[in-house]
Amino acid sequence: MGHHGYFHDKIDDKRENCFHKECDNVECCKCCKCPPGPQGPQGTQGPQGLVTSVIYLASDVSIGNADFFGLGVSNPASTARNSVVVPLTSSIGGLVFSTRDNGLATGATASAQVFKSTDCGANFTGTGIIAIVTGPSCCGVSTNTATADQCDLLTVQVTTPSGVLSRGAAATIILNTP
Repeated sequence: MGHHGYFHDKIDDKRENCFHKECDNVECCKCCKCPPGPQGPQGTQGPQGLVTSVIYLASDVSIGNADFFGLGVSNPASTARNSVVVPLTSSIGGLVFSTRDNGLATGATASAQVFKSTDCGANFTGTGIIAIVTGPSCCGVSTNTATADQCDLLTVQVTTPSGVLSRGAAATIILNTP
């Protein structure tokens, strides 16, 4: 080793010349034109990304407190008739809910919760994914998550303590599929 702890060869002589007292910064080191080291090994492949899809739900008729809706409304009290099927096992990644132009008063609320059936519509259970709209806004978002298996049925229940949504509502369920 040399007097500065370097192995003495042509490359180290260039490095040593670059870093003496009058030239001790990175810009100066560029004068060395030191060759790059060998390329390292390729890393492991990262995880596959999620595919995000959406299920659109809407109603063009009045929706009252505790009513359900899906792809239109045949009977707002019927969960099974207002449900849609999950195409692939997924994570429900959230819910966006709009009261449209129903004009909620300032501070009044309306909420929507995703309900799921695992038994062909015989029973539905709330998922805890609840989007809340607070007037005068018309839109609420939930980023809570829940799992849904292929062939589960989903519907949305509306809670409107301040009255009926006379002009219907719209919701989008976000699904993330591995």
